[in-house]
Amino acid sequence: RDHDRPCDHREALRELERLRPEYDRSGSKTPDCDDMVRRVEEAEKRAEAQLHLRKEQGAPFGNPSTTVFRLTRAIRNADERAKP
Repeated sequence: RDHDRPCDHREALRELERLRPEYDRSGSKTPDCDDMVRRVEEAEKRAEAQLHLRKEQGAPFGNPSTTVFRLTRAIRNADERAKP
């Protein structure tokens, strides 16, 4: 889901625990990878749009923003190129 308000790491962890019940910062940090893989392209699009918005606001890489979508796309693209 969209998250477009500044937060610190403690707030981000609370939100992560709310959205992903399997995540427990003091215990198991094992994500539901099947669910995450199904949603990664949607997440990439959201992150890219958010980064674009920060740039338009004059605060490139401002809070909140991420560039991790570049990494996940690169991994997916490498996987596609490696397939026979």
